[in-house]
Amino acid sequence: MEDKSAFDILVETLESFGFKTESSSIYQPIIVTPSERFLSTKYVCCEITDSIYFFASDSYGTKAYTSSTFTGLYSSLETLKDVEYEVIKRDWFDVFNRKRRKTGIDHVDNNVTILSSGWIPYKELSIENIELFLKINTLGYPFSLVIEDNYLSRIKPLKDKKIIAVETNEWVYEKEEVEKLLRDGEKLIIAIKEIYALLTENVH
Repeated sequence: MEDKSAFDILVETLESFGFKTESSSIYQPIIVTPSERFLSTKYVCCEITDSIYFFASDSYGTKAYTSSTFTGLYSSLETLKDVEYEVIKRDWFDVFNRKRRKTGIDHVDNNVTILSSGWIPYKELSIENIELFLKINTLGYPFSLVIEDNYLSRIKPLKDKKIIAVETNEWVYEKEEVEKLLRDGEKLIIAIKEIYALLTENVH
C-alpha cells in the first residue's frame, strides 16, 4: 500500500473535523523561460467560521526564489488604516532589526518581537494574547502574527482587504498540530478582532 502524502493527510485531517475542504494538487507546464518550464502547486483551503479561513499552500518552481510554503489561519479585519505589523517569537538577533518596536510592557517585549513601520500595538497585544501566541509557537514551527493590507488575495472573500493572519512557513498537516492551530489560532484572531472593533468604535 502506498504511503499517504502530507497533502492527503491534511485533507483527511480537516475533513475528520467536519470541514468541507477545497484542494488542488497540480503539476503543470508554464511558459516562462527554458530554465523554468514547470510549476508544482498544491493547496488546501477551508472555512473554519463565517470569517476565518484555514489555508495551506506549497509551490515550487525551477527558477530561483519561486518556492513558497505556508500554513495558517486568515481573516479580514476592520480597523484603522495605519495598523500594520508582524509579531514573531523573540530572538536575540531581533535587536538589530530597525523595524523592531517596543510596547513598554515587559512581558510582551521580553517574549515577542514586533516589526512595524510605525504602529505599536499596545492594547491588542495583551498578556493573555501573548501567552496564546507563545502557546501556538510550541507546535514546533515558528508562527507569526501578521496584520497587513491585501495580505492574501488567493482567498476570494479576503481579496483587497486588511488581513489578520496566524501563519508559519511550513506545511502543517499532523492531526494534533492542526487541531491545536485551529483551536488556539481561532481564539487569538477573535480576541484581537474584538479589541480592534472597540478601538474603531471609539474613534468614530
